[in-house]
Amino acid sequence: MRIVLFIWIVFNAGLSLAQQDALFSQYSYNQFVLNPAYAGSRNSFSGIVFHRSQWVGIKDAPSVESFSLHSPINKTSLAYGINVSSERIGPSTNSAAALSLAYHIKFKNARLSFALRGGVYHAIFDKNLLTFKETNDVFNVGGRESALIPNFDFGTYFYSKRFFIGGSITHLTNEKLEFSGYPSANKLFIKPHIYLHSGYVFDLGQSLKLKPTFLLKLTESSMPNVDVGFNFLFYEKFWLGASVRNTSSINFLSEWNITDYFRIGYAYDYSINKLVEYTTGSHEVFIGFDFTISNKTKKMVSPRYL
Repeated sequence: MRIVLFIWIVFNAGLSLAQQDALFSQYSYNQFVLNPAYAGSRNSFSGIVFHRSQWVGIKDAPSVESFSLHSPINKTSLAYGINVSSERIGPSTNSAAALSLAYHIKFKNARLSFALRGGVYHAIFDKNLLTFKETNDVFNVGGRESALIPNFDFGTYFYSKRFFIGGSITHLTNEKLEFSGYPSANKLFIKPHIYLHSGYVFDLGQSLKLKPTFLLKLTESSMPNVDVGFNFLFYEKFWLGASVRNTSSINFLSEWNITDYFRIGYAYDYSINKLVEYTTGSHEVFIGFDFTISNKTKKMVSPRYL
């Protein structure tokens, strides 16, 4: 149970600082998880089921599941989306559910969208999973604490057939979670996170394309998180790529477009910091679908690119 106590120490140290959003390696294949303004950009009824197991081999390490779908609203410039997610790390479980509404401005060969996402954030803290060195510690009382708060995100996204650049801010209202069983001085602040992401698709030949991507994640009291990747598309069907996240991991990415409407993806993160001594790496998998809304509507952006 030592790792449980370790994770708890890290978690408790951040109570008066900030709660971090989950990491994602396959952001270039699942941009809606970062930016609500991505809703409707695939010009289809699009959805993804996603799972991430982080730091496999370390007990009670983070694990994330999410489901999302989004679609344009026919004959309008609007789009909607739904996100549901759950993250477990040590004694805590954080769940969220939200609705997004996006507005797309059409240009000749590109579009610009703005979106607001609103919902709820639910945190559960299970004190029964903690191990205390001192059995008479004031916090060693067992039980579960929970808190429910509103949550709002904003995003903007500019895209063409081969290029995208977007920015978003999550947790706009800077809400704080208060657990009744702990002193009022200890509060878990859900601090705003800023995401900037971009990419472009180059032709390297008749059957090969290259998509370099960039992601910057900023939040108070934490070092900037930078992810730079290169993805190759073979025969308009199979993506294979790699990215580097700061000095923490090298990530190997893949996506297979089985049909025009169905795709699957897998990613493996190899730690390049001190965690490599304790973990065999992190894994992500997803299943995605894209259903055409109308046979009369031509797709502006190929789902295989963005």
